[in-house]
Amino acid sequence: MGGYPFRFAALTIVATVLLALPRTLDSAATNQTQAVGNNSTSNEDILRYVDELIKNLSAGPPFMNQNLTKAVEMYALSSIPVLLRNPIFQDVVQVLVDEGGKAVKNANVSIEMSKPILNTDIQQIMSRFNFVDALTRSISVAKPLIEQLRNESDSSLFIMALNAAIKATANGISNPTLQTLWNVLTDELGPGFQKSGLQEKIVREGLGFLNNSNDTVVIIRSVLKNSNIPRLTLRLYNATKPILDSLYGGDTEFVYAGLVAVFNTANEVQNNPAYQLIFKFLQDQLVQRNNGTGELNSNTLFTYLRNMNVQTVIGTVLDFLSVRLILPYNSTVEADPISESCYADITDFLDAAKSRKAWALKMLDSYGKIPAGLEKGNINFIGSYDECVETKSDVEANPLLGKARPKYPRSVGSKYCRVRIPVPQNIIDSLGLDTKGIPLKVTWGVCVPDTCYGRDIYGMLKLDVFRNYTSLVESVDCSEDLDVTQDLGAVIAIIILAIFLFLMLVGTLYVSMETRGVFDDNEKSAKADSAYSNIAFTKDENAVKYGPIDIVKAENGQSVKEVNTANTAGLPANYVPHSESSQREFDKAIEEKSNGVSTEDRTKADLQKSSDNTVKQRKKKEGVLVGIAKAFSVQINAPKILTGTTGLNSINCIHGIRFFSLTWVMLGHTFNYGLISSAKESWSTANFVEALNIIQRFTFQAVVAGGFSVDTFYMISGMLLTYIQLKQMTKLKANFSGPKLGNYIMRYFFHRFWRLTPMYGMILLIYATLLKYIGHGPLWPNVVETSENCRESWWTNILYINNLVKVDKQCMAWTWFLANDMQFYVVSLILLFFLTLSLPIGIMVSTLLLMVGIATAIWKEYVYNGNFFTMASDGGDYWNNVYITPWCRVGAYCVGLFLGIIFYKRPRKAFSKTIGFIGWTTATAVALTLVYSTYSNNKKDGVTWTNLQNAFYEGVGRPVWSLCVAWVIFACHNDMGGHVNSILSWKGLVPLSRLSYAAYLVHPMMMILHVYSKHALFYLSDYDIIYLFLGHATMSFMCAFVVSIAFEAPFMALEKLILR
Repeated sequence: MGGYPFRFAALTIVATVLLALPRTLDSAATNQTQAVGNNSTSNEDILRYVDELIKNLSAGPPFMNQNLTKAVEMYALSSIPVLLRNPIFQDVVQVLVDEGGKAVKNANVSIEMSKPILNTDIQQIMSRFNFVDALTRSISVAKPLIEQLRNESDSSLFIMALNAAIKATANGISNPTLQTLWNVLTDELGPGFQKSGLQEKIVREGLGFLNNSNDTVVIIRSVLKNSNIPRLTLRLYNATKPILDSLYGGDTEFVYAGLVAVFNTANEVQNNPAYQLIFKFLQDQLVQRNNGTGELNSNTLFTYLRNMNVQTVIGTVLDFLSVRLILPYNSTVEADPISESCYADITDFLDAAKSRKAWALKMLDSYGKIPAGLEKGNINFIGSYDECVETKSDVEANPLLGKARPKYPRSVGSKYCRVRIPVPQNIIDSLGLDTKGIPLKVTWGVCVPDTCYGRDIYGMLKLDVFRNYTSLVESVDCSEDLDVTQDLGAVIAIIILAIFLFLMLVGTLYVSMETRGVFDDNEKSAKADSAYSNIAFTKDENAVKYGPIDIVKAENGQSVKEVNTANTAGLPANYVPHSESSQREFDKAIEEKSNGVSTEDRTKADLQKSSDNTVKQRKKKEGVLVGIAKAFSVQINAPKILTGTTGLNSINCIHGIRFFSLTWVMLGHTFNYGLISSAKESWSTANFVEALNIIQRFTFQAVVAGGFSVDTFYMISGMLLTYIQLKQMTKLKANFSGPKLGNYIMRYFFHRFWRLTPMYGMILLIYATLLKYIGHGPLWPNVVETSENCRESWWTNILYINNLVKVDKQCMAWTWFLANDMQFYVVSLILLFFLTLSLPIGIMVSTLLLMVGIATAIWKEYVYNGNFFTMASDGGDYWNNVYITPWCRVGAYCVGLFLGIIFYKRPRKAFSKTIGFIGWTTATAVALTLVYSTYSNNKKDGVTWTNLQNAFYEGVGRPVWSLCVAWVIFACHNDMGGHVNSILSWKGLVPLSRLSYAAYLVHPMMMILHVYSKHALFYLSDYDIIYLFLGHATMSFMCAFVVSIAFEAPFMALEKLILR
């Protein structure tokens, strides 16, 4: 068989040339042809033989018969006279002569016309003769004849193709690689050819049966089946490897590996019953298209494929098969197990969807679809959560579902699951996105039977049929219906809340009955309660001595002396997370106006006498239980919070500063807790790309600088502490004794802990145990990390060390502030002793603490070089070592200590307008510089700050900001605040200021509940952010009012009972 390729190539050229020659000769040629004799062959016979030659060439190695050979010879003889007279033929002969001359010259053979040419010389000449050039040049000069014969105006394209075919054939004949490939094919397919019986059939029937393509597919499959295809592949690859390596520019071993994988897959497909059914289905379809004859030929196949509706065929095939066949359970069970119940319910669900069952289509409709806006970052395909969970399956036992019958009837609910697919980093980099270390994940919402869990769906996606398409799937988690009755912690929390509700109802009912004269001595009791409820208090400086509980309200900022000369709003000492409150309410004297009589209508002596009598009457009538009940009364506690009354000489501007500082915190948290709190799992925004770019805006730097509001709180806390406590320490120094000192220290710490902890502890309890039962939705996580951490690290919050201990598992992460403030409060006792013993020494010690705080902050920031936007990428280094540590935040607190000393030593009075102008101008300019200077670093193509710049901004910026706010307080308190003071001191802000501690505790919870409970993604825009921020602020203060009445005000009243 080795000579076949050369014969095949040569005869291909001959057939092509013959086909190009004229099919009708002129009359002379025809007559001459007919005169040859009786054995001549007609032109039609010749052309018929040529066509037969072409067909034989297409079928395989040609077989020349005698008639065909004779026809070709007669055709050539009859055409010679015509050709000799043809100028085109003469040009062709000239080309052949030229090429022959070149061959003679290259062969270096001398030819003498008088002598015959030797055979050796002829062989030399023929070896040097360029047949390819001769043939292609001849065809080119014969272009007019070819155009005439082909009835074409321009045969350039035909001649070009013919010449290319001739050159390719010649190269193939001479190329050793192609010769090797041909030999490999004949060697490997030869045995299959012999075993298939095709050779015997050709000998018996000839090649004509190949025109009937009915058996073509069967023959090809038979040859391939009886051949060693893997070995054929290996030999073909080895033969072509040098060429493939050269084209690829490297080792192409993977090509062979891929081919082997294809053959292996083909074998698996061949043995797979699902694919056997598909093949049978397609065969049936082809038979139907062929009028049911059962004959499959190439025309039928190509016609069917050309007119086939792919979508319809796929749908028909899927309807024809059961999902159990399409998705066989053939995964690596140990690695990705699937429960039997889940697998059965999933396949029944998909079969029902194929059968167009309404409930299954509803489940399928709830799946997440690829939305618009992918370039904007809309990569969360969350689907319809509500539609999913409302659907219940209805599987019957008898009807067919996808050619399969369920084993038993059943009805199960549906469960919403999230498939998370991380976006590869190279894709993120190609898009030019800086996610600030926050990972990007595609979230796909799917609806599955509620017998499935996340691990089951993950296993389904890892089935062999999906494995090549789901390799990037990271995890699957499903929403679960949690049973609160099975959670001991949640049950205990509910019981405790029920007790508080019961106490509030009892207290409220008791006061209501008392004011209506239900009890004995109704008139006195009513007066007593009225006095207690209307809360217009005065303070006798000598009522209680030496104790820190004698100080005036922290929120009023009054001195003891001021209390003696002015009526104050006797409100509970409402500490906010940034100020020192009074150590106790006014202990015994409850001095207020009686019903319908204003304080201005009385003399001070009458008011004092009436108040003393009221107190005596109350104490005679009330016992401990009554006091506890009244401590929880809503009628008594609500006015304490809602009144806008303050003392005559109180530092009223701090109410506005507290409120606006807290709302600044809320604005920053609107982006953090309110929008991207779940970004670790999935972004809740539909355009997170724009959310990332918003950082680069100049105006957004005011949001970035929201951390300065915390330093404002620290400064106010330090100021009120020294302003109030220095007076008490001075009194203690004047009447010093050991018991008085011990009593002072005990009350100093007890009041602080009692003031902060009860409400803090109750909110922590709710957050740790009940939060996960409150909401649900496609964005609701199975585990809220900071809530789950509370089960392990709650005690660090109660001890106020959660900024130093277990910082990697913080509970209520935002309460790190309270830990710092409590630690500052503890250390401040030492500073107060120094300031009391010697004011200069105390100032020196405080200054040293300030310098150490600044230096430490600079050093730590220089080492870790972080900010708000690196917290997600630096492993918590900036957060844990710089942002929440007390030694890096104490600077602002020290500034407040110095302001309190100034208020303590300097009487309240105005100063020159020049000083006021310079102070306001400098404070405003410096504050704005601190807020907006980060724009140079955050803007697009901005200048990246060095470690030293970041360190200086972190270490010096916070105390300087506190100094600017200290100026505002100082100027407003000394009547130099103008309109600023009018705004900050507005009475409408006083109740909100009293609620600021409670609002600080609850506002992140409100934001988390909002974002996790959403059933649609949030589109980030300025208007929406403003609307969302105002909504968060409103809801937070409303919730703060409730928790303050329930958990804060009652414990302040109970403190008086304990320390009475």
